[in-house]
Amino acid sequence: MNRSLAVEVKVGVFVVIGLTLAMLTLTTLGGGRSLFQKRMYLKARFSEIEGLVEGANVKLAGIKIGKIEKVQFLKDERKVEVEFGIEKKYAQFLHQDGQVSVRTQGVLGDKFLIVMPGTTNAPLVNNGSELTT
Repeated sequence: MNRSLAVEVKVGVFVVIGLTLAMLTLTTLGGGRSLFQKRMYLKARFSEIEGLVEGANVKLAGIKIGKIEKVQFLKDERKVEVEFGIEKKYAQFLHQDGQVSVRTQGVLGDKFLIVMPGTTNAPLVNNGSELTT
């Protein structure tokens, strides 16, 4: 292999590694969560969400456990369905009779979802469970 080709291969490998690292960094920073984090998705239906938007935080006892993934209006029910993802490690604290509500944080009035865990005698939530509001 001539010297010029060897240099081109080395440069190509470094470019590929650099682009891969840049994409991983942007994805991680842009999503606000680790790429390798296990997630569980839950949902709730509200008559009004008062400015809650996709990307807003989900909290349990003041701890950020996830983000709002999807907000959609269900025209047949005249309700707003909010789908949110939480870190799977927090699912062990959430029960089927848990409740969610919209709260305000900070002076700018940013909205977030607060999750009340429910009672310990109720079964734990599963992926796709719907919590009451």
